[in-house]
Amino acid sequence: MKSKLNAILATTVIAFSLAGHVQAQQAASAQRSGEASVASATDFTEGEVRKVDKEAKKVTIKHGEIKNLEMPPMTMVFAVKDDAVLGTVKVGDKVLFKAMDAGGKLIVTELQAVSAGGAAPKAAVVAQQAAAPAVAAPVVTNTPAVVGFTEGEVRKVDKGAKKVTIKHGEIKNLDMPPMTMVFAVKNDAALDKVKVGDKVQFKAISKGGKLTVIDIQVAK
Repeated sequence: MKSKLNAILATTVIAFSLAGHVQAQQAASAQRSGEASVASATDFTEGEVRKVDKEAKKVTIKHGEIKNLEMPPMTMVFAVKDDAVLGTVKVGDKVLFKAMDAGGKLIVTELQAVSAGGAAPKAAVVAQQAAAPAVAAPVVTNTPAVVGFTEGEVRKVDKGAKKVTIKHGEIKNLDMPPMTMVFAVKNDAALDKVKVGDKVQFKAISKGGKLTVIDIQVAK
């Protein structure tokens, strides 16, 4: 009888121990999930300031991939939500910033210089943003910007990915300086009409943060 009682007690202890271990794992998993959600909700990108234009309320940043806009690394001109931030950065500063697409216009909503010691204060920024009260998103009208033709030269045609690479001049409706850029295409049949080396005229828009060619023609 005593042996049976000991066996029952041992089994009970093991069961409680396993239950406690499982609960601890679940709590740790929930904490990691919460931390991940905060980080993903605050999508900062690293970059370097190349130009500050206080009069036009714009800043030019050489940046890495902007994941929420599906934008590859490049140098881009951005408008700023609050022009006061332009007084906190200068050309050459390493920065952390957050950008969004508002009706086809790329806007920096958060901008902060990296600390003098060279360490990017990402954790501090994420914590600050998580603790800050929610700010209403800017009102975006449905009226599209005037889209004019831009001159360029086709550098690559990727029919499989439905993309075209164009070396182009300034795209005014996107506030984009001359550069070589990969664009998605609205109608992939248009890729049958162009080839590498063609001089073209095209129209491009930013749709949900994705740069898309909506019209392309071989220059006459």
